[in-house]
Amino acid sequence: MRLYILSIFISLTINFCFSQENSKGNSENGLQISITKIKDLSFGSFYPGSNGGTLSISSNGVRSATGTVITLSSEAYYSEAVYEISCPEYSMVHLIYKHTIVMHGSNGGHFKLRTEQPENGKVFAAPANSENGFLISVGGVLEMNGPSFNPPGDYSGTLDITILIE
Repeated sequence: MRLYILSIFISLTINFCFSQENSKGNSENGLQISITKIKDLSFGSFYPGSNGGTLSISSNGVRSATGTVITLSSEAYYSEAVYEISCPEYSMVHLIYKHTIVMHGSNGGHFKLRTEQPENGKVFAAPANSENGFLISVGGVLEMNGPSFNPPGDYSGTLDITILIE
């Protein structure tokens, strides 16, 4: 029996979309608006087993597996995606992104990634003192088949997140 170890790292990119912005990215009332990526969504090392299943990272950073997927305790780092947003307090924040993306492997094969909605939802009011920054976290579920469909290799994909602040 061969043991395959897959390590998945997903780089999430952010597109900025400001309501009523000027060319400097400030709001009309002069308050700064910024978005900073703190952590990428990463699934760590795992083995899909004979029939595959799912590997999940919650928006709280908890990793779990279903089916024949085996999580491996190794140096491989796993985490939810985390962003810090600074904007005027009580602004409406809209997160816009695809619910499902396909990740392609260097040796063929593909995984399907379903993103999870953050705890505070996809549309919410920024909290008090949000000009000092607040965090949002995004998790995901990786769907996979067995090794014949998902051969070992590097899998990559991009999830574009647009954050609209009004």
